Amino acid sequence: MHSYVHTPLQHAPASHIFFSILQEKARRKEQERKKKEAERKKKEEAEAQAAVTKATATMTERERRALAAEKRLGVTPTLSPTFVCENCKKPSCGSSPFERLGYKYCSTACVVEHKKLLGK
Repeated sequence: MHSYVHTPLQHAPASHIFFSILQEKARRKEQERKKKEAERKKKEEAEAQAAVTKATATMTERERRALAAEKRLGVTPTLSPTFVCENCKKPSCGSSPFERLGYKYCSTACVVEHKKLLGK
């Protein structure tokens, strides 16, 4: 005597078996898509963290403290404030600007040159 285990699919019509196979394929495909999405998000977060680490490595102590205070207050941190020098028109990132009469400069040489240009 042979004892066979009968599963519900063995007695189901062919269309039901085909439908079950399609459902299983769709489920696997969805799982794979979710897995890839999770891996992509994890990679993006790692890249963002690396960028923050790199940016904070070049910051001054004052900028690091300001960033820490912004994090504590829940404010969106400004990693590197960008400004354009009034004299040479170069964009400057991460460095503290020199200011005079409401103008921002990248160096003291630019402050002096612009002061001569303004005649003040």
